Amino acid sequence: MKHDVMRRLAAARPGHLDPDRPVDPEVRARELDRAMLSARAEEGAERAPAAKPARRPLWRPRPVWGAALTATAAAVAAAVIVSGTPGVEGVRPGGTDVARRTLGPSQVLLAAASDVERTPDASGAYWYQEERHGSLREVPGEGYTLDVRRLSRRWIAAGTDEQWSQDIDLGARPASPADEEAWRADGSPKEWDLTPPDAPDGAEREIVTHKGEGLIDADAPGGIADSGRMGDFDTAELPTLSTEPEKLRTQLTALVDRHYNGPPRIMAELLLRTTVHLAFDMPATPRQRAAAYRLLATLPGVRDLGETETRDGRTGKAVAIESRTGDDEERLFFDPATGAPMAREYVAVTAHDGREPGEVLGYTLITEMTWTDRKPPFDEDRRPGPAGPEAERVEKPEPEPADER
Repeated sequence: MKHDVMRRLAAARPGHLDPDRPVDPEVRARELDRAMLSARAEEGAERAPAAKPARRPLWRPRPVWGAALTATAAAVAAAVIVSGTPGVEGVRPGGTDVARRTLGPSQVLLAAASDVERTPDASGAYWYQEERHGSLREVPGEGYTLDVRRLSRRWIAAGTDEQWSQDIDLGARPASPADEEAWRADGSPKEWDLTPPDAPDGAEREIVTHKGEGLIDADAPGGIADSGRMGDFDTAELPTLSTEPEKLRTQLTALVDRHYNGPPRIMAELLLRTTVHLAFDMPATPRQRAAAYRLLATLPGVRDLGETETRDGRTGKAVAIESRTGDDEERLFFDPATGAPMAREYVAVTAHDGREPGEVLGYTLITEMTWTDRKPPFDEDRRPGPAGPEAERVEKPEPEPADER
């Protein structure tokens, strides 16, 4: 059965965005885009610790709709972020040195496809993917920005839709050397209240810490959550997907049409988002991943950025997908040697909401994508525990300065 996209979005809409209230259309459009970008950057990470709800870490770059976006509506909203006019040239109005290429088939994606399809086929009992996420958040009234960090791990049993997932709060750090200097001038605090100054009375406080809360959530098959990523489709459908880009377009269009119902523009944007999901998140074969790249290279709103550094300093080849208003963009990074997915970044293109052009709002670093025979380290759902040990078990501790930054 199809699901009506607009009805689901309307059900998730908070009261202050009710259509009966007088709101400037431009303001509403900008807030909707903020929510769309946030939903994509979060990747489903807003899972509140039941034992300590007041210390819930939030991972969105800019909280606009808060909890009003349900997981389903957020999945739909996350798809509606692409725009672009083929054939347009010029310099993007951001603070970076990256110039717009003439829009058309992405040469970055076509080259990455040629590289990734040469990767040998592999197999194992589980597909394993590990990612590090960061959300760049300004500390209200203090003039510096934090990198609020999270580790996510996911296992998919081969040939099934059984998934295990784990999210771990890695704590917050000053986002840059300049932010570290301002943090020291602030007394080097180890806990921050990121609640916006204009938050309504009684709103849940957004507290993050230097140490982090450790385990946020562990979800095993058959548990109370059985959550998946926004935009997931059944992995059982993977063997049916073509390695020919045009056939893949037809198949993914049918898949999107089967699950959603909306106007042609929305469906086109859902096709793009589903293609990105296949390319970056799924245990696709090398040839299927190459086909997804080639399909993505032909879709409107995708443009080449060329050689660009990721947040952690690695050099990759990147493309950008602009938001509908052109205020923000999502950047996809590919390994220049193998064509494998490397990272995502969410970047401000214009000055808005206190953000400057070129400012990174959030990022995802793919640290591992592989088939493995190693079983997930848990077989039942787990909820928050003491901070520290879980993070130390899954990540090597970072060296700290002498003053215990």
